Amino acid sequence: MAPEVSRKWSHKIDTLRRDKLFHEPPTDKTAYPLLADATKPHIESFNAIFTRGGLIEEALKEIGTQVLLDGNPDDENTSQRNTLSVRIADVSLEKPQIPPHSAIENTRLEILPSECRERHSTYRGRLWATLEYKINNGDWHKTRRELGNMPVMLGVRQAIPDQMPRMLLMCYCSRTAATSRR
Repeated sequence: MAPEVSRKWSHKIDTLRRDKLFHEPPTDKTAYPLLADATKPHIESFNAIFTRGGLIEEALKEIGTQVLLDGNPDDENTSQRNTLSVRIADVSLEKPQIPPHSAIENTRLEILPSECRERHSTYRGRLWATLEYKINNGDWHKTRRELGNMPVMLGVRQAIPDQMPRMLLMCYCSRTAATSRR
């Protein structure tokens, strides 16, 4: 068990204390409660985007179904023109993963933020949309398309599960030890 560390900070550098916190993180939530309080509104607003009934769902309702017509726009006879109706049914963000071209066989694809820093890459997830379309009065068809990558903040639902600093460090150390044995 990690020793209890005073949470009061001074104007001094406190190198030894910071080093000890890095190697032996506290077992409670964080050693930096003011930092956690400062980032809380950002995390809550990010989570509000993707929750059920959240901002994305409200935006999709507002966008609704878009109808496109083919042919000459100056032609007033629209009965002979085809219609394409398109709507976005769902938008989702995957948890950050190791890119498929970088993954080693039989390894987990989940990636940690510290691994992203070492790779000089962004901690990001793939953003997907489920599109529905129909031509004229036909049936609705679904297709799922990737919209690109979106950066993910630590502490949000799409990030790694909400773990204590000590658990993250243990997970990272076990991964680096397994990788160095290969």
